[in-house]
Amino acid sequence: MFIKEISLYQLQEYISKFFSKYSVDFHKSLSAMVLGLLHSSSSSTGEICTSISRISGKTFKAASKQISYLLSNKKFQIDDMMFRCYMKIIFSFLSEGGYINKSKRIPIQIDFTTIKDNFIILYASIVFRGKAVPLYFSMRKYPKKKNSLNQIKMERAFMVRLRHCLSKEYDYVIVADRGFGNGRIIGYCKEFNFNYVIRLDANLKIGEKGKNLLNEIKHSKSLENIYVPAWKDSGNIIIRLSSGKLWYLATNIDISERREIITTYRRRFKIEKCFFDQKSNGFNIEKTRITKYDRVKRLIFSICIAQALMLFIGDILKHNHHSIKKTFPQSLALISAFSFLQKESSNITS
Repeated sequence: MFIKEISLYQLQEYISKFFSKYSVDFHKSLSAMVLGLLHSSSSSTGEICTSISRISGKTFKAASKQISYLLSNKKFQIDDMMFRCYMKIIFSFLSEGGYINKSKRIPIQIDFTTIKDNFIILYASIVFRGKAVPLYFSMRKYPKKKNSLNQIKMERAFMVRLRHCLSKEYDYVIVADRGFGNGRIIGYCKEFNFNYVIRLDANLKIGEKGKNLLNEIKHSKSLENIYVPAWKDSGNIIIRLSSGKLWYLATNIDISERREIITTYRRRFKIEKCFFDQKSNGFNIEKTRITKYDRVKRLIFSICIAQALMLFIGDILKHNHHSIKKTFPQSLALISAFSFLQKESSNITS
């Protein structure tokens, strides 16, 4: 409901602080796109333009022209600089709210998803208040022929760019499911200075002789948080019995933090909800009629911004805490983009 009260001008002011390296016209177009996404909860350009027209007073034709220009603008490149600007929004909010700090590792969940079998996307996310905030993504056209996608090349490029975009002020933990449970991904984590908690498949072949992981592990009567030095390339392996199933977690984090390791992996599943919110439950990107690679990528990037802002402002509304104080400029600036909160926040702070 709060989405209907967003101020386009103030949202533009907020976004321009983080995307300051780009032009004013870009700020206007991106803000209009994000506003339309928030208001319509749809990836349909028609619905987005209708929302923009209704809120800004522009004609539908003018709104349509603005969105078309944004999605086709070659200067709107989803590159490292663009992602760094976007990440500033996320880290500024989480940092000033005390959700992250330099003394604690930040878990980053990674996983693959697809859009209508047209595109395959490798995502990174951060868990915030039980939700996963999209952080970074890499995208390829879905292969028409079997085995034509070079997944190894895609994964390595993803890890290189993710590391390059992330702030060096924090330590990170890559958290991934069994699809990433191999020596290659663990090797990337080591190469690019990531900690990791990655689930392994029990049938994984390990060692020079290709022995089965399950056969290499000597089971105990209790399978609760066991440390097993079974695979020298994995660091530590922790076995956890969860819901009647065994988890084999490879990690380079000290074994004394086993409970935190298991909790970190358990939260990995939040990224699935992030996909759900983008694809069907929230922004319905599965229903977009846009098919061109560059335009879809720009649309997804815009959705990531809208999704992050929705989660952050939702937290402000639900908990009504630190964000209304003058000592939290990013949260206060975000609130200012929602005009109906101004009176409420002034009453609380007075």
